[in-house]
Amino acid sequence: MSVVLNKLSYMVLVYLGKKFIYSFCYYIMKIKFVRLSEEVVLPSFKRKWDAWMDIRSMEKLTLKAWDSYQFRTWLQIELPAWTVWLINGRSWLAVKHWIDTIWNVIDENYRWEFSCILVNNWSKDFEVNVWDRIAQLLVMPIFSNNLTIEEALELSENEDRWDAGFGSSWVA
Repeated sequence: MSVVLNKLSYMVLVYLGKKFIYSFCYYIMKIKFVRLSEEVVLPSFKRKWDAWMDIRSMEKLTLKAWDSYQFRTWLQIELPAWTVWLINGRSWLAVKHWIDTIWNVIDENYRWEFSCILVNNWSKDFEVNVWDRIAQLLVMPIFSNNLTIEEALELSENEDRWDAGFGSSWVA
């Protein structure tokens, strides 16, 4: 079973003289899934322009207060070259129920079943039902293979931030 995702877009900087021109590249890519169970629902977009795909629970469970649980997805994945798969929590679960998801990163060469870990950060138990949307998935291009690491004695000036440091762009 394979799914074609046409949602991936990324920004490209083109250098022309002293100016950078921003352009967005859109292309269709194919992500392959293998169902390890016939009941599995493939990740899907809730709305047309969503960036994140929803992953659904395949089991009913009571997530106890202050506890965590690793949910199996019953899916294997094959990503296209130069991409990474990010698993993140759903904001609705975090805001309404204090349920968070441990961030996962799946590299393009990963071929096994992936899972997601939910954490209950509240003093109340939380019920997870079969087919509940429990996490979100995002495919992103990666450029780390083209990066070079350079040690420097000092960094270039940044007059916008000066010496304000971490957190300085937050306006009270």
